[in-house]
Amino acid sequence: IHTDVNIDTDKTTVKPEEVEKPTPKVAPTHSTDVKRVLDKIEADRANYTNDEGDTKRTEDGRFYLITEDDGKEYRYLRTTSVLGYDEQGNSLSWAGGKLGEASSSASADATIAGTNIDRIVRDFFLYESYARVPGVSEEAHRSLIASLQKIKANMDATGETFLTNNIVVYGTFEGKNDAGETVIRRIAGEMDILAVDKDGNFRIYDIKTSKYSFEPVTKQLANGKTFVNDHFNEVGGKVLRSARKGYSLQLSAYKNMFENMYDVPIFGLGILPFHI
Repeated sequence: IHTDVNIDTDKTTVKPEEVEKPTPKVAPTHSTDVKRVLDKIEADRANYTNDEGDTKRTEDGRFYLITEDDGKEYRYLRTTSVLGYDEQGNSLSWAGGKLGEASSSASADATIAGTNIDRIVRDFFLYESYARVPGVSEEAHRSLIASLQKIKANMDATGETFLTNNIVVYGTFEGKNDAGETVIRRIAGEMDILAVDKDGNFRIYDIKTSKYSFEPVTKQLANGKTFVNDHFNEVGGKVLRSARKGYSLQLSAYKNMFENMYDVPIFGLGILPFHI
């Protein structure tokens, strides 16, 4: 699914927990297997949510706090943190830095803007809400809703339904530490949207926002030559992994952990990209 909407966010931003949560729709059950999976998802939420139903994380946001079968709570490193760095802990993105270092203020601002857009998209599909989230201008909100209505029309035509959101998938994996010793690594990720079609096939969608276009942009230079800016596929210089590759790895990780947890195949992966 691709939609490239120019979103202009104003300077007023809010954190997710400051936005009132709407009442969710009742998810349809297309088959016995779908119901089994949804029931298990709801049961697992108790392992990673607090009494208010919010995902439990460490103060710095780097780790999810998940209760395992032994009744103890463990720290799980975020999937995006793991995929963003090489084996030596060096960043694979243009921003540079080391694993565990604090994000820049610009990166934090971008995260807040992306979170605001994420909330509008999820509320539209999951709760049939058209409410504007503080931090997004009225013009940007109208443009975004118009785009979402087109996406929904296409999904309705194929019998696909967004079932639930903010599902944390997680797992333990063997790895090696600096001394070459085998250690258990705990990894978790929070999926934006889980969908199911009329035949009971599951798909995972991730909402992506970027100040760069997701499509190649051709620019005319002063000397008459043309230059193609393809940020989505760009590799080179400080950029050691393209955004496309990073997104693919992230969704593949979600797919693998979901299938391991719920013993059901994921039939498709996709992103909902928005140009802010």
